Amino acid sequence: MKRKKIFFFSGSLRAGGAEKRLSKLCNYFSINNFNVTLVLLDIRGPLLDSLNDDIKVVRLCDHKIKLIRNRLITRIICFLNLVKKEKPDIIFTTLAGTNLISLLSTYFLSKNGPKIVSEVVTHPIRHSRLIRNLYHRADLIISNSEGIKNYLIDKLSIEEYKVKRIYNGVDLEKIEEMSQVYEYDKKNSQKMIVNVGTLSQVKNQKDAIFSLFLINHFFPCTLTIVGEGDMRQSLTKLARRLNLSDKVFFTGFSNNPYKFIRKSDVYILTSKNEGLPTAILESMACKVPVISYDIEFGPNEIIDHGINGSLCLKNNVTQLTKEIVNLLRHKNVADKYKKEAYYTVKSRFQLKRWDPRVPSSNSPYSES
Repeated sequence: MKRKKIFFFSGSLRAGGAEKRLSKLCNYFSINNFNVTLVLLDIRGPLLDSLNDDIKVVRLCDHKIKLIRNRLITRIICFLNLVKKEKPDIIFTTLAGTNLISLLSTYFLSKNGPKIVSEVVTHPIRHSRLIRNLYHRADLIISNSEGIKNYLIDKLSIEEYKVKRIYNGVDLEKIEEMSQVYEYDKKNSQKMIVNVGTLSQVKNQKDAIFSLFLINHFFPCTLTIVGEGDMRQSLTKLARRLNLSDKVFFTGFSNNPYKFIRKSDVYILTSKNEGLPTAILESMACKVPVISYDIEFGPNEIIDHGINGSLCLKNNVTQLTKEIVNLLRHKNVADKYKKEAYYTVKSRFQLKRWDPRVPSSNSPYSES
């Protein structure tokens, strides 16, 4: 039986949550009898090394292509040429920029052409008006949270049958194996907080640093921030200004954040918005308690406050600090969160919940 050909289309494989999710999906579909091609605007990023050997990686526009003044039009032409040449059965796009290219291209593709699947993993309000108006042209839209799904249906008037919610998945066995790497040791016996993500205004790590400043009025504590980004210099200056240079540690990007998470006493998420934060799931898989801002989408679909973790008001550093101090002071609370959180991930958020069948508008994805 001929294998179905699927294109995954994205910008690059830089060190972001959406890119990590994409690399996992490419690998997952490649071992489930799909012919997988990863199409990138720019072939770069540390996650390229994580791809299975049988995955073909191509640049959308070859360097030999003469760019015209409008880059978007150039990319649409390249996209149409590639689709005509390779004839994929399915095109799966993620992130607003590549969704825009694929959806505009549908005006020039045959109705019998490939199925277009668009993934929406961030708040649609961050997308341009043009892309929001184009989502109805997709054969299927996959959201990674119930909140985003409802927004697409209620606010953007997307037909309900076209929108499927499929939660992010994690590979429990792989995380367990990678988290056991012992090359990283806690700096000392102090309590350790961890945060993983791109260093950006959206991820809002400055609130984590402000919270650490307040926590150290109660007991010694450190903060390890795993990730890289434009805000690194600003965050480093903030830590220095608060006399926390010896308590805030920046690791840079790591292909194995689990070795840091596993050593920590609590994971905190301080983002201003998310889709469904994979870092929370990964921390739960490492059996580390989680405290998160209760932002519009995502965390409250994972965390049942007081049962498997804690939620606090968005941008409320004082409440965040109280939740952290309470958890670090009460071992019984931390132990309860660890146990319940791991059960949550195991029962609801394993990667194998992705259906390896053809993702069409009629595909029976589970939304349980």
